[in-house]
Amino acid sequence: MWRGAGGGAAIVVTNPATGDVPGLVSDCSAGESDRAIAAASRAFEDWSRRGLSNRVGLVHKLHDSLTDNQETLARLLTAMQGKPLAEACGEITAGAVQIRWFAENVRRARGEIVPAPAAGPQFAGYVPRGWRGSGDHAM
Repeated sequence: MWRGAGGGAAIVVTNPATGDVPGLVSDCSAGESDRAIAAASRAFEDWSRRGLSNRVGLVHKLHDSLTDNQETLARLLTAMQGKPLAEACGEITAGAVQIRWFAENVRRARGEIVPAPAAGPQFAGYVPRGWRGSGDHAM
C-alpha cells in the first residue's frame, strides 16, 4: 500500500534540462523509513510462503507492466531527469530485461550444499532471504 510522508514535507522535482517542476515527492522522516522497512519485512513473510511458480509469475507480471507502460514511464523519467526520451525508453527496457532475467534464473539457483550430520537420504531446499531496497531512484 502506498503512503505519503506523514509530516507533509515534500521535495520539489526539477527537470534539469528545462527548469520545469513536474511534481513533488514525499520527504519522509527516519521514523517513516523505519515503518516502511518494517512493512517490507511483514510483506516478505507472505511472499516467502508463496510457491516458486507463483513468485516467478508475479515477477513476470512486473516485467510485463513495465513493458506495457514503457512510454508513460519514459516520459516521467524525461520530465524528472531531463534525459532524452529515447534514453529513458532504453532505461525502462533495460530494467524490464533485468527483472525478466532474475525471474527466470531463480529456477536455476544452486545455493550451498551443507554436509549432512547423518547417513541416509538428504534433501536440499531454498529459502527466500529477504527483501532488498534501493534509495537511488525517485520512482
